[in-house]
Amino acid sequence: DPLTAFALCKGAYEGIKGCVAVYQDLKKTGHDLSNITTEVGGALSKFFKGHAELEASHQKTEVQREDNQKKGIKDDLATQAIDNVMFLRQTKQFYTDLEKMVRWEMGQPDLWREIVEEYQIAAEETKNAGGPRRQE
Repeated sequence: DPLTAFALCKGAYEGIKGCVAVYQDLKKTGHDLSNITTEVGGALSKFFKGHAELEASHQKTEVQREDNQKKGIKDDLATQAIDNVMFLRQTKQFYTDLEKMVRWEMGQPDLWREIVEEYQIAAEETKNAGGPRRQE
């Protein structure tokens, strides 16, 4: 369901935004930052999961819409496709903002790079093997 996937992305985005604000406050006062970093990691996992679900939903809708057009079936898939595109567009903006937050506002550019690399590896392995890789 694209609406649920988008809500997952938006909720994760808002959670990370809040964590970054707390992180910056704690950093100024010299407090332990490890719990905040862990919370950000969990929220990023939710964000990437929601984003993957949105992309899959969009692809499925496009295929179904093309099938229906070939069969001469009129449906409301065009509206659904538009909604999916809008969700994906907003999610891309969230992604850009999240990258900025993790890299620069939290001062952890390597963390962002590592997360993205790991996500790409997992996505590719899932695509090639038909399922996620095993935990090492």
